[in-house]
Amino acid sequence: MRRLRELARRSRALVIATLMARNLRLGIALRLRPAKPVLLGARNRGFSLEQSLACVDWVFADYERRGLDAERIHGARILELGPGDTLGVALRLIGAGARQVVCLDRFATVRDPEQQRRIHRALSESRPRSERERLGRALSPDGALAEGQDALVLIEGTGVERAQEAVAGRFDAIISRAVLGHLWDLAPAFEQMDRLLEPGGAMLHKIDLSDHGLFERSGRGPLELLTVSDRVWDAMRRHTGLTNRCLSDSYREHASALGYSAELHPTRLIGDAGDLEGGALRRAGRAGGRRRRARDRAHASAAAVAVSRALRRRPGGRWVFMVASKPGSPAAPGGRRAGSR
Repeated sequence: MRRLRELARRSRALVIATLMARNLRLGIALRLRPAKPVLLGARNRGFSLEQSLACVDWVFADYERRGLDAERIHGARILELGPGDTLGVALRLIGAGARQVVCLDRFATVRDPEQQRRIHRALSESRPRSERERLGRALSPDGALAEGQDALVLIEGTGVERAQEAVAGRFDAIISRAVLGHLWDLAPAFEQMDRLLEPGGAMLHKIDLSDHGLFERSGRGPLELLTVSDRVWDAMRRHTGLTNRCLSDSYREHASALGYSAELHPTRLIGDAGDLEGGALRRAGRAGGRRRRARDRAHASAAAVAVSRALRRRPGGRWVFMVASKPGSPAAPGGRRAGSR
């Protein structure tokens, strides 16, 4: 059976046919049960507590490096797109002084409530006293979201293309990781984000341009996905979460068309094993495979090594980080635009 699976993965036609069938099946399931939780974004399944915490810290540090620092976070209202199965990044933002964080997701993601409570408790306990006090606005002592709190709001079942139907008011920053590459239509998404963003606000989006191992896993080239016709690709991806195949400049062009000052920062390239930032963490993937272990970098922390081992197995993504600033005076205290140094 394992041999048959390997042969199937090496056949381009079988890979395409399998994804088309899965896409059709998922589409029917979503129509019958629109609110059914899905596995898309369920990154923490199978993670240890240490790995989950390290992953949250890694993502949060990524935003910090691109300009979402303490000065911009303090007192800000922030919209996080596609938080996945943990609200850890949103909690880090609240601990850093954000007034409110709204998490918006097209899907209801499968979550383990007890695992999430453990992550929240451990995250709070690991932070300085000042951050723990701020986190008390959102969390109850057992790690669940506190009843009646509005510091952290989770909205599921609405994509960013219809965000204003579910979200009121404006935000000082809009952030996402591995979300924009899955949007069906970029134009309405950027228009909605523009309407939701305060003048002088910032968008920070980390975008995965890879095929998520679809063809690369079978030894084909990283650009093989671009050789599939639009019609066939759409029949493969609409409900399966595959990439939209938009090139990196498409995202900058959509932001620039709305008057934004937008920059693209490559963080991982074809053939590169890890983030260009120099961190020890690698792209998400499954345990196992030929590269069972790799030599840990001398400067990596124990937590980072643990996450690296858990996330390293799938072929690496082609990541870019887009930082876009909206014209006008920043509403957030401090007045410094994200991405400036």
